[in-house]
Amino acid sequence: MNYNTPQLPVEIVDHIIRSTIPDTNHLAYPASDLTTKTLLAYLTVSKAASQTARSLLYIHCLYIDTPWRLDLLLRRSSLRASVSTIQRLYLSPFPGRTIRVRKVVNQIAELFTILSSNLKRLVVDMPLRSHYPEEDVTDQLRPILRKGFEQLVHLEEFCSIRDELYLACHVRALSPEVQAEFINGFVFQKWTKLRRLALYNQMLDSEFRTALANMPNLDTVVLSRPDYDYDFRLNEVIARFEDHVKVVIVDATDDAAQAGMRKLSTDTDSPQDTLSNAWKLEFLIRKNQDSISAVQEWSLQRMLEGELWTLPEHCDFT
Repeated sequence: MNYNTPQLPVEIVDHIIRSTIPDTNHLAYPASDLTTKTLLAYLTVSKAASQTARSLLYIHCLYIDTPWRLDLLLRRSSLRASVSTIQRLYLSPFPGRTIRVRKVVNQIAELFTILSSNLKRLVVDMPLRSHYPEEDVTDQLRPILRKGFEQLVHLEEFCSIRDELYLACHVRALSPEVQAEFINGFVFQKWTKLRRLALYNQMLDSEFRTALANMPNLDTVVLSRPDYDYDFRLNEVIARFEDHVKVVIVDATDDAAQAGMRKLSTDTDSPQDTLSNAWKLEFLIRKNQDSISAVQEWSLQRMLEGELWTLPEHCDFT
C-alpha cells in the first residue's frame, strides 16, 4: 500500500520559517547563533522553504566577521538577486590587527558598491588606525576604503566600534611631479539620510560639531570614550552641540558609585541646570578590566540588539 506524505501549504511553511527570527529588529545574527543555524537547515527542506530561508538569511544574518565569509558572500550568485532586501550589515572582515590586506580592502569596496542602493544600517569593526595615511602612500589602500564608504548614501544608522571611522588618506596624483592630495573630511557627511551615528574615540572639536550641524536628518549621536580639549569640562564641550541632536556619552568605570546614566549639566556646580538633550552613561566593569575593549564590546552588543539609540528612554532622571 502506498501512502502519500501530506504536505503543508506553502503559506504555513513560510510562516513557520519566519517565526524562526526571535527579534526582527536585531541587526545581524552570527553564524554561531541558533537562528542562523536553523535557517541554514531549512535550505535543504524544500524549494519553497529554501527560498524563504535564503531571503531571511540575507535580511537578518549578514554578520561578516572573517575574510573567508566576505569572499564567500561575494561569490554567491544569489547576492545580487537579493540586493533589494539587504538593508543591514555587520562587517569585520580583516583577519588581524591591520587593514593591509589588499584583497579584503578591494572586496569591501566591491560589497559596498553592490549594497549601496539599499543598505540602511551598518556596523563596522575595522582597525583603520593600523595603517596610517603616511604609511599608505604606496599601497593606496585607504583611498579604496574611503571611496567605498562614500557610496553608502542611503545609510540611516551607522556605528564604528573601534574608532571614529578614520578614513583620512593620501590620494596619489597621476603625475609623479605632483604631490599627493591629503583628504581628511568626515565621510559621514556624504550620508545625508543618516539619522543615528555612533563613533568610538571621536575628537569633540569645532570641526566635528560643524559636521553634525550640517546633517539634515541626524537626531542621535552616541560617542564612546570621546576625546576633547581638557581645558574645558565635558559638559561645556557637549553644550556647544546642536539642540536638535541627542548626544549620549558612553564610558566604563570600576566604581559602583559612579556607574549609571545621568543628564549632563551646563555647570557642574549646578547639577539641576541640565542640558536638554545630553547624557553620560558609565557602566560597571571589574577592577583592572580593560576599559577600551569593554566599551567596544558593550557598544557592539547594544548596537546589534538595537538598544544603543534608545538608552536615555530606559532611564529615570527624577
